[in-house]
Amino acid sequence: MAIELFSIRRSAAYAPDGTRLCDCEGCGEAGAFRAPKSRDRLRDYHFFCMEHVRAYNKGWDYFKGLSSAEIDRHLHDDMTWHRPSWPFASADRDQADEIARTAAELLRNGQTRDPFGMFGAANRAAERVRVMAEARFTHEERHAFKTLGIDPTRDLPQIKDHYKKLAKRLHPDVTGGDAASEERMKTVNQAYSFLMHRASDWT
Repeated sequence: MAIELFSIRRSAAYAPDGTRLCDCEGCGEAGAFRAPKSRDRLRDYHFFCMEHVRAYNKGWDYFKGLSSAEIDRHLHDDMTWHRPSWPFASADRDQADEIARTAAELLRNGQTRDPFGMFGAANRAAERVRVMAEARFTHEERHAFKTLGIDPTRDLPQIKDHYKKLAKRLHPDVTGGDAASEERMKTVNQAYSFLMHRASDWT
């Protein structure tokens, strides 16, 4: 069951005992569960019963109406809680991003410690962004990105650039015709071709 805009009450309704009723038009159950009204009104809530909040959440799409570029920008900004940020004084933005990714990777792999929890919140935010980003891709697409060794993204220039670097590294002239490298190159080519084919559905 999907809840359309017209089926939601125009104003709050209450039971005789003062209990807030579900905001779904015609529902007499208590509105015990909150749900944001829109992406731009996340602190302004509808109140639903269990059945209708599940139906509402099922049809909820936070990114509805945004382009792929806008979605990617939103996810990037979410890593800094949508506050302005600047690169380190001695590095440009790409270098700063690489430093941040390297630090996060070291933390995840246990190669460094964070005894005071200074990076805990940032690491959790980065993980949340990664999960949100991956949710936009199918299992097959995520597998293809894993084969290429790159995080899921709809940035085609980034995918192509990464593929070119892999192709150069796995080229027979570089590997000396190593059988394992040739097999790896085949799987990389298949994954890249698959993603380029699926890219037409991302726009």
